[in-house]
Amino acid sequence: MALKAGDSIPSATITVDSPGNHVDIKDVVKGKKTLLVGVVGAFTPTCNNQIPSFVKQADALKAKGVDQIACITVNDAFVCKEWGKILHAEDKVRILADDQCNFAKAAGLEVDALAGLLGNVRSGRYMMLVNDGKVEKLSVEADPSKVTCTDVDTAKSWL
Repeated sequence: MALKAGDSIPSATITVDSPGNHVDIKDVVKGKKTLLVGVVGAFTPTCNNQIPSFVKQADALKAKGVDQIACITVNDAFVCKEWGKILHAEDKVRILADDQCNFAKAAGLEVDALAGLLGNVRSGRYMMLVNDGKVEKLSVEADPSKVTCTDVDTAKSWL
């Protein structure tokens, strides 16, 4: 069953900042207002076009009350770290590795249809506003190859 507004973030092990630094995503969002953007994969064309606007608008989003902006993707920590460098996301948007698809599956936001294209089950494209572990807003793209409701303007309208 897919996560929805009003639900608590499910417990799921992800990798943060470096390989071997495994944490529960609940700890990442605990006590913070977090804008969490789920993407299909680092370096994929749509994701490369979607996330830079969050980097550019990070200060504006934080000025509206967001404590942290995070992008989560089904990639390993090495890939996430390099993608973050290329996006200049270091102090703007945290790039989180859902390397085993634990969070996407626990949240019911995984997409199996992409397995043939990208090699394995991936995260769908979604965006959620999480306040101290509780989902306040959630948008999920019907077509994960498009960005229609998971863009920075939608995020701004939520704040």
